[in-house]
Amino acid sequence: MFDSSDTQHREGADRKAFGLGLLVGAMVGASAALLLAPASGEQTRRKIKRGARRLYVQSGELAGDLWEDADDRTRRLRKQAARKLKGGMKRGSKYAQGAVELVETGRRRLGWR
Repeated sequence: MFDSSDTQHREGADRKAFGLGLLVGAMVGASAALLLAPASGEQTRRKIKRGARRLYVQSGELAGDLWEDADDRTRRLRKQAARKLKGGMKRGSKYAQGAVELVETGRRRLGWR
């Protein structure tokens, strides 16, 4: 049902999701460490703010990469579907023409108009 490109695509998406999970986990862990570290409230808030900004930028980049991958895959699938539909229509037309010829042959043999 799936070809090797489907498997590769899924593996790539899994790796990106895993990477995003690691990134979020690292940021949560870093935030917890900052909150528990012996620093002033102002310093801690600044560090958390910087970390959140970095996370926001990195997650935006990752989301953009995922969107591009999905768009690329969708484009390829549409092309494949169009090719298969065109081939199916050709075959269907060929079968319909064969049926017409068969009916005409039967009419001639039976002497019908």
